[in-house]
Amino acid sequence: MNKALWYVKQLFPFMYRTTYGEGGKWYACTWRMWFGRCYAIETYELAEEPK
Repeated sequence: MNKALWYVKQLFPFMYRTTYGEGGKWYACTWRMWFGRCYAIETYELAEEPK
């Protein structure tokens, strides 16, 4: 990715989402990143494996 574009993106607190499995359980996680720092991190345990 172009460095200039990366720096412009850091000016806005974008939201990121992911799912992952750990220890036989599945989780969904959302967070916001601003100037390379994560905040407003929320993790949810899912009832079943995501499709």
